Amino acid sequence: MQSQVPEMFGNRDLTDVRAALKVMQGYIGKDRSLRQKYSLSKRVRQHLRGYINIDLTNRCNLFCEGCFFFEGDDYKNAKEEMDAIKWRHFFKSRNEDGGNYIAFAGGEPALEQKRIVMAQEFMPNGLVVSNGTIRLSNDIRYNIHISVWGDEDHTARFRGGDVFWKALRNYADDKRVRFVFTVNSQNMDQVDGVARIIADHGALLSFNYYSPTEQYERKVQGAAANDGDYFRFSKPDDNLMFTADDLVRARAAIEDAIDRYPDTVIHSSALNRISTVGDGLYNVDPKTNIATNCRGLNFGHAHRIFRSDLKKSDAKCCVPNVDCRYCRLYAISLAALPFEEERFLVSREMFLDWLEICWQSARIHFPDSHPIWGELDPTRSKVLEPA
Repeated sequence: MQSQVPEMFGNRDLTDVRAALKVMQGYIGKDRSLRQKYSLSKRVRQHLRGYINIDLTNRCNLFCEGCFFFEGDDYKNAKEEMDAIKWRHFFKSRNEDGGNYIAFAGGEPALEQKRIVMAQEFMPNGLVVSNGTIRLSNDIRYNIHISVWGDEDHTARFRGGDVFWKALRNYADDKRVRFVFTVNSQNMDQVDGVARIIADHGALLSFNYYSPTEQYERKVQGAAANDGDYFRFSKPDDNLMFTADDLVRARAAIEDAIDRYPDTVIHSSALNRISTVGDGLYNVDPKTNIATNCRGLNFGHAHRIFRSDLKKSDAKCCVPNVDCRYCRLYAISLAALPFEEERFLVSREMFLDWLEICWQSARIHFPDSHPIWGELDPTRSKVLEPA
């Protein structure tokens, strides 16, 4: 069955740029604050156009259940390039052909830090997605996303190692860092506890919704035998996937954290809502199982994906193992939705939601000291109340 875009998204034909601008100008009116936030949205799109994802390595030191990268076969299509000269040429070439922003993921990027430092010579804007067990050098200026999969009592079950406190010790006082809690059907009740601990350490927190890979789904549904790697405990009646009721509970838990820890949680209510309503974020072609309306797809100069062999990926996106029907991954949403304003122009309230998502995208992708913020204070620009 084809997934449908959430009802809160509009279906108006606003492909005419001038018509869309007229609608937005009507929503903004004479509100100076909204004009500033709309200017931020334009700067976000300017800086994220030419977005590059690179699987920095095919290696990792953890075994996360249902791993987005290893619970699937796409990584097997590349043999990791080990020649530093070729990596340097790669980064230089990406800069020359219009790459504005680079995101490092794939395996564990902290295992190859010299490559990240090298990239900074050519691309000033970027982020690193890491599991937090190995501290990234202070020579790395990019934003760092540290993944959290549960509280101190449950992390080992989900990740194959008790790494919660180690990640906090490595990064709690690091202004480059945004902790990202991947919420699944089994750790929803840990949202408040994790948020409280992150708040006590003075760090920042966002959220991600677990999105299963197609291989993980097949194993769960087929009651496959467990292994010692990325499918250690999951069964048809004991797994990480969400039911419709689970999503309602998870949304409420995250919304409560947004309200209770305003100086800590930088996740937007708007993204939280649209990630958990309807049948999914995207329209999906039932023949290919691939989203038809996601700008996170691997195409043109809008979003380019490279594997660890430095060759352009022929896969659908930067997390090709994940099933588009159930994809609620924060990274794709925050890189793609700022370019999809036409989906939010049905009402002023939805337009304000879009500005809030652009705010979160800026906070996730850029340091608070980045000139992208202009006159806005990033720590005070989240709440967008209708005038």
